[in-house]
Amino acid sequence: MTVRATLRRRCAALLCVAALVGTAPVLAEVVTASQPPNGATTDDVRAALARQYPATPIDEIRATPLAGLFQIRAGRNVFYTDAQARYVLFGHLFDLHTQTDLTAQSQPAAARIAWDALPLRHALVHRHGSGARRLAVFADPQCPHCRALAATLEQLSDI
Repeated sequence: MTVRATLRRRCAALLCVAALVGTAPVLAEVVTASQPPNGATTDDVRAALARQYPATPIDEIRATPLAGLFQIRAGRNVFYTDAQARYVLFGHLFDLHTQTDLTAQSQPAAARIAWDALPLRHALVHRHGSGARRLAVFADPQCPHCRALAATLEQLSDI
């Protein structure tokens, strides 16, 4: 990349930051205006989502540290909405003060699959040792990483 192109990118980034800084009071008004009246609860949000998206099964609703914003888990999807379910935001919510990804904290629960829900009647079963530990592996025989995992699993006992 040339020096000129680098300078153009940096100038464009600075202009974007300057534009956002200039609109901070407007953004603050929008955020304040969207605060739920009388402290909406997760039940209020569930009812609003049911009206807006009746076919979407909602697994969990949590209030976030950001007033008026709720985290929704629907299957493996995690998203955010306001109390009226008018605005929806997909992405990660970060707490910069504590340096934590609030969205990532709820994703392990969304990705977890119950052992009984696995189609084990179609599985190939390999046992090493006593088989005290159970492990489900979904692998592609053409994948070099999967082959490396298989070699590593051969070295383990009691699976």
